[in-house]
Amino acid sequence: MLAWDDPATFDIRRDASRQLGFGQGSHGCAGQGLARLETSAMLRALVARVDRIEPTGTPEWALNNLIHRYERLPLALIPAQTTANSSGQKPC
Repeated sequence: MLAWDDPATFDIRRDASRQLGFGQGSHGCAGQGLARLETSAMLRALVARVDRIEPTGTPEWALNNLIHRYERLPLALIPAQTTANSSGQKPC
């Protein structure tokens, strides 16, 4: 039984509480708190600086029996429009 109807499709609205990427209990990843903190910081910075993400080519799947992942995922990050503040500097 699959956890999601279409696991090969990225859906940011998907309920991620059922995924076990970091394991559970005694088998849980010791670094999962740091990994989640880093991911959260990276996504906040990305959202603040990028208007949209566009594919620029065809994704290539990696040949691997253990992990379902892309070998290559060509994307373009389209910057958000920034405006200078009262001091004339752009926000970070």
